[in-house]
Amino acid sequence: VKKAAILANATATAQDFVNVGMDLYNVKDFESSVTIWNRVKPGDALYATAQNNIASSYILLGKFKPAEKALNEALKLEPENKLFSNNKKWLEEARSAKQ
Repeated sequence: VKKAAILANATATAQDFVNVGMDLYNVKDFESSVTIWNRVKPGDALYATAQNNIASSYILLGKFKPAEKALNEALKLEPENKLFSNNKKWLEEARSAKQ
């Protein structure tokens, strides 16, 4: 209920979306986490983080094309981010394992 109140609030921040999305991710509700993280707007300081998180959910869902798109977006904004780079490797390994 608290999460619903945060998300219904017109003043919900990108940090609120990242936090609620992570709560959903942690209970393996990957589709819902993607929906929430997509509410972080381009230009927001947490946009790259949200895109990386979206990619992680998509990798776990086996949706590699949208995962790659989100990761490329995150890496375009923060090319030196080690977590994002590691997730790119994870994506490649997951894709290879699936073939």
